[in-house]
Amino acid sequence: MESTAESELVEIERFKSCSRTFIVKNKEEIIDYHVFFSYVSEMLISKLTQSSQQSAIKFNLHVDSTYEQLLTNEVQDMSFKTTNVLACKSSNVNSLLNKMFNKLLSEEEQLISKKSGWSLKSIDCIQLRINKVNPLKGGSTYLDLSIFNTNFGNKPCKSKLWGESGLIRHKQMCIKNKLGRPIMFEEGDDDFIYFKNYKNTQRIPIVIYADFECILNPKQPVIFIQSGKKPKTNITHLHKLMSYGFYVKVDYNIIPKKLIKKFEIPRKVVIYRGKNAAKKFMNSMISIGNKINNIYKTNLPINKLTLKEEKHFQKAKVCEKCLLSFKGNNLLKVRDHCHITGNYRRCICVKCNFQLTNPSFVPIFFHNLTYDSHFIIRELGCNDKDIHVIPNSSEKYISFSKEIAPKFNVKFVDTYRFMAEKLSKLAKNLSEDKLRFRETIKVFSIKVLDLVTRKGVFPYEYVDSWSKLNDSFLPSKLEFYSSLTDENITDDDYIHAKNVWNVFNIKTLGEYSDHYLKTDVVILADVFENFRDLCLSTLELDPAHYMTAPGFAYDCMLKYTKIELERLKCPNMLLFIENSIRGGITQSTKRYAKANIPNVEGLNYNSNEPITWITYLDCVNLYGKSMLTELPFKDFEWVDDLNIDVTKIADDSEVGYILEVDVDYPKNLHKTHNDFPFLPLNECPPNSKVKKLLTTLLPKKNYIVHYKNLKQAISHGLKLVKIHRAIRFSQKKWMSSYIEFCTKMRTEAKNEFEKEFWKLLINSVFGKCMENVRTRTSIKLVSSGKKANKLMAKTNFKDRTIYSKNLMAIHQHKETIKFDKAIYVGSAILDVSKTFIFLDIYIQTKNFFDDLKNDLLPYFDTSNYPKDHYCFSEIHKSQPGFFKDELKSIILKEFVSLRPKLYAYKTIDDTVEKKAKEILNAFINHRSVEKKQSHRNMNFIQSNKHVVHSKTMNKLVLSANDDKRYIMNDGINTLAYGHYKLTK
Repeated sequence: MESTAESELVEIERFKSCSRTFIVKNKEEIIDYHVFFSYVSEMLISKLTQSSQQSAIKFNLHVDSTYEQLLTNEVQDMSFKTTNVLACKSSNVNSLLNKMFNKLLSEEEQLISKKSGWSLKSIDCIQLRINKVNPLKGGSTYLDLSIFNTNFGNKPCKSKLWGESGLIRHKQMCIKNKLGRPIMFEEGDDDFIYFKNYKNTQRIPIVIYADFECILNPKQPVIFIQSGKKPKTNITHLHKLMSYGFYVKVDYNIIPKKLIKKFEIPRKVVIYRGKNAAKKFMNSMISIGNKINNIYKTNLPINKLTLKEEKHFQKAKVCEKCLLSFKGNNLLKVRDHCHITGNYRRCICVKCNFQLTNPSFVPIFFHNLTYDSHFIIRELGCNDKDIHVIPNSSEKYISFSKEIAPKFNVKFVDTYRFMAEKLSKLAKNLSEDKLRFRETIKVFSIKVLDLVTRKGVFPYEYVDSWSKLNDSFLPSKLEFYSSLTDENITDDDYIHAKNVWNVFNIKTLGEYSDHYLKTDVVILADVFENFRDLCLSTLELDPAHYMTAPGFAYDCMLKYTKIELERLKCPNMLLFIENSIRGGITQSTKRYAKANIPNVEGLNYNSNEPITWITYLDCVNLYGKSMLTELPFKDFEWVDDLNIDVTKIADDSEVGYILEVDVDYPKNLHKTHNDFPFLPLNECPPNSKVKKLLTTLLPKKNYIVHYKNLKQAISHGLKLVKIHRAIRFSQKKWMSSYIEFCTKMRTEAKNEFEKEFWKLLINSVFGKCMENVRTRTSIKLVSSGKKANKLMAKTNFKDRTIYSKNLMAIHQHKETIKFDKAIYVGSAILDVSKTFIFLDIYIQTKNFFDDLKNDLLPYFDTSNYPKDHYCFSEIHKSQPGFFKDELKSIILKEFVSLRPKLYAYKTIDDTVEKKAKEILNAFINHRSVEKKQSHRNMNFIQSNKHVVHSKTMNKLVLSANDDKRYIMNDGINTLAYGHYKLTK
């Protein structure tokens, strides 16, 4: 079939003069890829030839199709794309295009092989994405020289290795990782990782808190005309920004009020409702940011010191920031002063003084910036100034900033990444002391504090047009229903909404929205300001300098412990340790259980069956327990003599090991170890292509493990066959002081807000220790055509996404990956934590509480039991590593698990609790252990090119297909892979 007109190739988007996207829709309804590619080939060749004659280009193809599941009649959109290819005047465009068609066919074949039962329903369109580039500038100075030394190179990571055997061993580990040349050490880098961010001990004096509200415009569902079916995913609403609110929080102990007044920085909450809200918000942030920058430019000389201040300076022996001795470290001491007021602050060393400058950015805080950011991103192209993003993906950013003046930015930060709870929950934690709501009291009054600090409600789906905001009445309770959560508000919530309407004399729904928005902004300000106060008063660091809790907590730990962690310099040692990291164990061993206990009301005891107790236990701060033990910190080296007897190495030895070993699992251990075998490993279950962490009874080959785990496994009967390699290091309990301090502070905390804070500071440290820099993506937002051309001409250019005519994202492969994290700490924490779980797996009991009282209290934290319970004790309250009864002594009646993280249980009062990861309100009962699947419509919010929609998807919510273990015929009992019974 031939194309009839090039006019079918339509331009749908462009960025400046450098990037254009064309589309060909499949109007002929061709359902064969070969025929469709033949149909569009002439059009694409014509456009590519024309473009490549004008300038060098990079181009790729993107195909959108619809597939159908034959058994369930589900339909789903799928897409395929190629990498970008360079084409110029002399290029054979036809040949390049044919290679791309073959690549698309190969990708489609691979996808269908993984998605059993899916078949092509329609080819919707093909996109041609053309980007102008200028790959060569000036002449060449390249001279081809002879090779005098032969080495073996590994192309993916660009490493050079001497000897073919070295290359083979390196590739075995390196092939698992993404492209990118590893950089272990650069000139000027320190040999050790230690706390050095003393600038972050200063409170940022001006920050901004903000929030958005949206109108949800309804969209008509898509229906396929031929079949009358809906696609698997459908758009229900388009989110349009209708209003913004922000509050500039100024620390008047640092910034004089006269400066705030002089530069006309708003001191009240600013609310705007109307069209172009996103654009107006960005303009306001740039305007206020420039005013704050002018305040920070103030550079007054130090005021004359008082006698008291001069005496303080002269007597100082150590720097008040880094605590180093002036004399012992040959440090010059200086008078630190505030450059805005000229006031003397402290005596510090000259090194710290260089850091304590005025901030170079204004943090703008949102709670759940992941949502609000979409409306801001599209406005960042308002001028050609630099944009910097730290991406999680092409649609989700950890943080981003916009340059508004030379070396000065407005930085958008998500408070949810510090406190991962709903704002209403955070406010409730704070509400035990009403005076903590300082900003809320300023904006409203203490008389109405109870009314404005409790959770408010808003009828989001009712407000589907601007006209609804003119309603002069509060909508009925039914209009507050949320399809996202499949819930309506309670009667109490609706009474609260009516009280707010009446007390604040609200006239329209628009005014109610403004009040709701203002309340959220000031409560966010109070919550995070209290968080900052607590951080500064206890650990002397301001979280406003950071973007996430892990980064902040890691610095807190380094500062508190004063530890110096050695940086690895050997790429093979890094790969070795990376391959020792396996994650946490989740599995479903027995899929259904029923309690059988005599003399318990609510249970039908069967005397013919053994007494059976079911308990729901959680290990309190398991990783915190590991952090209390000996951890590696320096002296990393390969071991030459591999005659190592790990059974004779003490747990508290000053020297530790990570080893690569072969281990056998004797058949006589299979029965007793079946439920929880030692030495889990990442591999694909039988008949699967997806790697999972499995506990198996199979022999382990080239298994990299911490010596404590190997020692424990050997003590339980596993046989060490061979040691291939080993790393030796120095270890000590260098983190224990920090964990003990946080645990003590949490135990003594007087409210939930502080309890959660100290828990966060422990858990977040582990997250940073486990940070994998390989997974970082490289995305740059550009608003300048010149900058876009420069980035697209680079060899690491991957793709681009056009958001608007003034904003585009450039996706890049990482050319280099700098390994400057102490991942050996995370590896040790993760491995050692498993040794604690394996200690306490098997307990047989006739009465759990009697055994708990008599024998198990040394292992349990029962502080959550009723105080009149005979097992109640506060001795181990909140202590890491102790087990806690999640049901607070309530007896479990039944338990059912379909697969890991998908289970339900019933207590003796017939209360049913369902736990289903990423599933809302799923129904589970014990009959579901049969191999059946259940689908339901689920509602969620998603963005595409930062345009936000509400969507509904027909999703698989319940499935008993668990391939992490072999499921027996009864559907309840399971066997670990490698069990001798499976070989019969």
